[in-house]
Amino acid sequence: MNIHQLALPFITNYKPTKDYYEEYFKQHEDIFTYYFEHHCRNKEQKLEHAIKRHPEILLKMNDICEAMPQMIESIAAAYEARYPVKFTKDLYIIVGLNGSNAYTYRAMDPEIAFCVEKLPADEPALKTIIAHEFGHAVHHLLAIRANIEATKIPWMSPYTWLLQEGSATYLSTQVVQAAEDVYFAYEKDEAWLAFCKENEKEIAQALHEELVNKTPVEIFKEWFSINGGEKYGYTRLGYYIGYQLFIHLMENTNELNALTFWQSPHFEKLMEQALVQLGR
Repeated sequence: MNIHQLALPFITNYKPTKDYYEEYFKQHEDIFTYYFEHHCRNKEQKLEHAIKRHPEILLKMNDICEAMPQMIESIAAAYEARYPVKFTKDLYIIVGLNGSNAYTYRAMDPEIAFCVEKLPADEPALKTIIAHEFGHAVHHLLAIRANIEATKIPWMSPYTWLLQEGSATYLSTQVVQAAEDVYFAYEKDEAWLAFCKENEKEIAQALHEELVNKTPVEIFKEWFSINGGEKYGYTRLGYYIGYQLFIHLMENTNELNALTFWQSPHFEKLMEQALVQLGR
């Protein structure tokens, strides 16, 4: 695994101008073409905002950049010690425009990117985000090991997203220590977790109803995106439900079967049944 530290040079030589940002994006064109297509829409508007905001958080971003490599290596080693996986792909630490905080991409054996302007300075929260993103990579690598063909996974199904986020959240709990709410919110948010626990059945029922009546795009925004949360006033509730579904699958089979559950012949139907049961 090669860690490409692309954020520190940007921070060290920082200039609050549009040309400075555009030159940075051009230097790493392959990375940022994907970033702006999939993880940061409305580039021009966000660039104007970043030029105003980034000077205020340069020191914070610098500290995060300096802390991350050791955390990354430690978390990767913990996963490799616990699971039959090996991380061989590139990892990028970049400065973005306040889109996603991190993402895996390109393949079942994925590359990983972290966007420092969106990352928390708090150590447990930062470690949790790193562990969550590596958790996605572990999930995919275990699928490869189980001979699951990527073309047979229903990638645009919300049930796949539930399994992915539930698995990554669970896996992060296996390699880093943090408060329970931090595993979901990547910051202290006891109110969010308390709401989920107190209303778990209702939330599961509401999600199932929307899965029947709404499009995947609508489901993603409301239940998985930081831009959602209109129904209850809390975003990303799909992460909590996904985690509970994963625990349900693991308790009824075992850890490995839960992690490779998308190889089941009737994957979506079985996930739906588990969701309905969670709502009872």
